[in-house]
Amino acid sequence: YGRHGWEDFARDLGGVYNSHIHRKSKHVKLAKDHLNQVCAMLAEKDDSLARVAKNHVPDTKPSKKRKADTSDSRARKKTASAKKSSGGAGDSMTLSEREEQAMEALGAFIEENGGSKESVENFRGRVQKQPGGRFDTNYYNEHGRRFRSMVEVG
Repeated sequence: YGRHGWEDFARDLGGVYNSHIHRKSKHVKLAKDHLNQVCAMLAEKDDSLARVAKNHVPDTKPSKKRKADTSDSRARKKTASAKKSSGGAGDSMTLSEREEQAMEALGAFIEENGGSKESVENFRGRVQKQPGGRFDTNYYNEHGRRFRSMVEVG
């Protein structure tokens, strides 16, 4: 990685500890101790790396929190995906019909991925309705082992 790789490494390490220090979290004392140890280790390689780690302060704004979606586009997306996943039949399908449909889909999935449909003919599917209207599908082999998705079966 060369010099830039070391600088990135020092910046990342310093950023982790400095974020605790600047946010004044409950780990401030520990973060300061560890930052000093890291700076000492980096100074053995190059003094400038220790300065980079000591002085790097990451952005203080949260990076991965979701914002509340107030528009109605979210509701439209949900309705479109709900129609697509239920095959357009809405809630009129019974659980046994859903289980049958799940087993057909599993066989097709296995064939599409180079397997044989016969390899899953002893499997059974179980569909359960969850609160909020969602359906969970589990697949069980002839020995009773549960698979939570078609990918897990494949």
